[in-house]
Amino acid sequence: MASASPVSNKSFINVQWVWNASPNPFSKSQNIEWRRYSDVENIIIEKAFTTGETNAILDGYHIDFKHSVQISNDDIHKQRPVKRMACDKDDRILREERFLPNPVAPDRPFGGRYGFISPFIKEVVKDLNLTKKQLPSKDKTVVPMIVEKAASGIIEEGKHVGKKREAEEIANQLLQKKNADIKEIWKCCAYLYTLESFLYIKSNEIMRLIGSEQHEQVWRSKIRTLGPFCLLLWDNPFNRKLTKPGTILYRGAKLSDDLIALFKDDCSKDPRPWHSFQAFTSCTRNPSVAENFGNVLFIMKICLAFTVDLTELSKYSYEEEELLFPGVSFTVDIMEFDKKKNKHLIYLTLQQRHDKAEQHHVYKNAPQPSYDPQTPPDTSAYISAALVLGEALGSGDPDAIAAAKAALDRITADAHASGVFDHAAAFSGSVLDRVASIDDDYAVAGAADCDGHDDDWKKLDNANVLYSLSDIDNERFAILAQEKMFTKFLNFVLALADDIYLIPTSILDRFCSYILPRIHHNVKCLSLDLTSMERILRVAEYPYLSQLKLFNFNQDICSSYFQNDLPNLKCFSLTYNSIEAYGAHVIPLLRRMSHLKGLILYLSIENRVVFVDGTRLYNEILIHMPQLRTFTF
Repeated sequence: MASASPVSNKSFINVQWVWNASPNPFSKSQNIEWRRYSDVENIIIEKAFTTGETNAILDGYHIDFKHSVQISNDDIHKQRPVKRMACDKDDRILREERFLPNPVAPDRPFGGRYGFISPFIKEVVKDLNLTKKQLPSKDKTVVPMIVEKAASGIIEEGKHVGKKREAEEIANQLLQKKNADIKEIWKCCAYLYTLESFLYIKSNEIMRLIGSEQHEQVWRSKIRTLGPFCLLLWDNPFNRKLTKPGTILYRGAKLSDDLIALFKDDCSKDPRPWHSFQAFTSCTRNPSVAENFGNVLFIMKICLAFTVDLTELSKYSYEEEELLFPGVSFTVDIMEFDKKKNKHLIYLTLQQRHDKAEQHHVYKNAPQPSYDPQTPPDTSAYISAALVLGEALGSGDPDAIAAAKAALDRITADAHASGVFDHAAAFSGSVLDRVASIDDDYAVAGAADCDGHDDDWKKLDNANVLYSLSDIDNERFAILAQEKMFTKFLNFVLALADDIYLIPTSILDRFCSYILPRIHHNVKCLSLDLTSMERILRVAEYPYLSQLKLFNFNQDICSSYFQNDLPNLKCFSLTYNSIEAYGAHVIPLLRRMSHLKGLILYLSIENRVVFVDGTRLYNEILIHMPQLRTFTF
């Protein structure tokens, strides 16, 4: 999470201009309804007032300061009283329009899963002809050009929506920073985003169309105009930190019954599918803010996500606004209805995910995990950085791997500098030396043991990272070994098309001699092949093992290992591309699973005269499973 100091326009936050919205605005007998001008309109009016102007020109109206009235630009007889109000520091205006709109597309409640980068940002980079080294946070020579394009695009969009004056004010504020340091430009963009204006509304409206085939040309048409500003906001030059795992964010929404049903359906799926927020999404750390709006309250638990704290930049600091960047993925975990709040509560898990197929050059500038020296190092910081490293190693992207190394280096260096981690230097060196040599290790192991498929084996993320950090006396490994989230799922095989690529012998040796004895008590799921199965299972007891996936598991092994009944087995799945001994091996095996609740069979049965129909399946197998609830054949 990053934060930054506010910019100069916060000098206008203590004054609010309002206009009389009553049906008869000049009536002295009616109650007066005062409505606020938007933030940008307020800035325009206050600037004109404090500089001694007689009028302030807005879109569609102008303010006559002498007579304190708002006058239509098209009809001078259309007038309404206005007044200037001093804002008390305790005045709190809850902005419904900022935290209420559906955070995902209205006709498709879930965006497609992205990696760190929204397709919109990718297309902006292409449109600007930028290379990976020319993003604004990396190359200051391109910044003025991007700022100019952002300003001109904002003005063009403002004209389209009847907000020319508002757009010009936003563009002018941005252009004033054109030659400033990129950090100042980013703070300006973030501040402008926090304001009530057409800009944040239009930007999010367009980005939420991503994934809709019928609207693809619409969002692509805005790449040139809204894209440069979105890129400046996305490319945060401050060290964006992984928000502490377990942090809860909130957002209200007003959803139709049909959309609520779709969320409910999604959380009932197993496994729960991953989706992504298509746009910048405003949330809050304060549930009382979000609870004021709509019929739905999103309660979002961060597992691993990049966000930015806008509190110090916003005039509405009490909102505790936290901005999710486009591309943050989520699952829908639980839904319930709170009768006291009269709202549907939808619980999400936020998890930044890197799409391994994504090789676009913008990924080289993906958010970097970093460490706050004011906060003592804790397990969550280590595990978050390690997960990013795993994603990078899995991608095979050398720049992403280098960035992950740098992030690890920063974590330990900052901790050492703050005096809270006495062994940071040796610790960091051990980690980075091990990671730096990982490619050579895989090359040797791959040539010797896995027939040249060393690059494929790198895609086994968690196992890969544990191996890369498993040097003796490596304190980082000791921390990761305690993390249930990181060690409960271990995959030792890679299935690609019709081939199974096995773990190299040298790496298997390291796991059996050093890693598994230290993490066995956390393991809940193992994916193994025939050659490694017995060795790994005999290394230690796995008291919480609840899922075992076996590959290249032949009929002889099946006969050897499954001779006894399996009363504790609850779910079983068997895939066999060509099996002849269906009656001799499969049926007896399944009959031993009397307490099974879920069964999946994908079998290609050879040389069997009698057709296996529903009646035979029931009489030969299913009748012996009285507790079976789901069956796929």
